[in-house]
Amino acid sequence: MLCISQATHAWVAGQLAKAWGRAPVSPFQPFEEVSLGTEQHDLGWIPWDTAPRLNPATGFPYNFTEMPLLDHLTIWSRGAEWMPQVSRYAGLLVSMHNRALCERFSHPKNDEEAQAVNSFLSRQASLEEKLLSSLQADPQYADWSHGDVAHHNSRLVWIWDTISLHLCMGLSDEMAIEGVPGKEGATRLTLSPSAPDEVTVSPWPFHVESLTVPCDGRVLSGRFTDDTTLQEAFQEAPTVTLRLRLQPP
Repeated sequence: MLCISQATHAWVAGQLAKAWGRAPVSPFQPFEEVSLGTEQHDLGWIPWDTAPRLNPATGFPYNFTEMPLLDHLTIWSRGAEWMPQVSRYAGLLVSMHNRALCERFSHPKNDEEAQAVNSFLSRQASLEEKLLSSLQADPQYADWSHGDVAHHNSRLVWIWDTISLHLCMGLSDEMAIEGVPGKEGATRLTLSPSAPDEVTVSPWPFHVESLTVPCDGRVLSGRFTDDTTLQEAFQEAPTVTLRLRLQPP
């Protein structure tokens, strides 16, 4: 099993952001802050990435689609709390991204989970209001901190996150990403697998002729029965470097 951490996947997304901007997609500002927020949008996962937990149903580490909801909320809260200590604007995007993930993918199974979800969403809304107020009062960020621009940039983070996830997990079938912000309105990107670790993107949204991004992963062998054994094996697992390639049609 090849294990790619959430933080590594976010680094891939950040590399996509820094190469973005060829027509028909639209560029973004502030460049460094949006790139940072994209690269660090899974900052809260680092403690989990360092000591992954076992999914007893499979004998493998939990992947992000299998994890208990309360663990997700803890991780999302952590990232939204940490990122503004580095950059308010990047922190705003991390909070907006994690809140959107919660709204879309959280399915509470009981009252405890439902209350935790509502509390998380309320805290993120309050944090975003506070960050937006601070940024709008700052001449350095005022032009980029109103609703339309912030949501435009948040949508881009979502798109880069989506592309990165499919690259890291391995794209087996053609897929479309709708609603990509473009210079003349929303556009559609089509991703098609063309070779191992290689994807064709149409229309081509990057300002380079082709794009190759590195990505580290750890190779785990066998199944596990407890967290301790898994985490010991994870720390000793060999690391391999993938080179994920995107190319125009």
